[in-house]
Amino acid sequence: MTFNLVLLKSFLERKGFLQRRFSELKADEINLICEEVHKITTEYPSHTNVVFIVDIETTDVAAKRGCIVEVGIVSLNLETGSREILFDSICREDGFSEKDKDAWIFKNSDLTYEDVLEAPSLDELLPEIQKIIDSFTLGGTAYNNKFDFAWLESRGIVFKTKLACPMIAATPVLKLRGRGRGFKWPNVEEAWRYFFPNEPYIEKHRGADDAYHEALIVHEMYRRGQFKIER
Repeated sequence: MTFNLVLLKSFLERKGFLQRRFSELKADEINLICEEVHKITTEYPSHTNVVFIVDIETTDVAAKRGCIVEVGIVSLNLETGSREILFDSICREDGFSEKDKDAWIFKNSDLTYEDVLEAPSLDELLPEIQKIIDSFTLGGTAYNNKFDFAWLESRGIVFKTKLACPMIAATPVLKLRGRGRGFKWPNVEEAWRYFFPNEPYIEKHRGADDAYHEALIVHEMYRRGQFKIER
């Protein structure tokens, strides 16, 4: 699946158009689709400068003990800063159970244990996630990508091209003092305050929303020459 088709499919799914026949669409709905096609081909004439940002929510820090409960994937045009949510879904793994009720994620976001119980199986979603990731020839990253990549790889996702970790790249830029001699890894909110001091932001700890804001951090770092991509 090409990158532009991924964008269009994501748009059609969000609007509920995929479930309907073309003959059922109204004129204003057809016009809306045409406008979106024009937007995609204008803002993304080539995906050579487009990367993905992925963010997952889990019930534990260790992939062997916990479960993935949400996945969000956002596209980022490095030149223009344009972002698009391509994937946004709560999910449930077979090991998810009562033991996860008190997980950190349920106490620090608006995601609930009940939401996950009613969510689609992660196994059902993995093929779509893989298709989206494969559509990016330049690859992608995540904020603290070692965490997100390791979890997804443990579930069978393959990343052909992994870009630098923005958290690691931001560390010598922000120069936040840690407990030791070196600088601490900045969390998302610390990075946001540094790069966008006049735009208040509180991390929601929800996959797609987090990825959407992390993409803006990556773009700003790329614009400043602080996030480099080897082509």
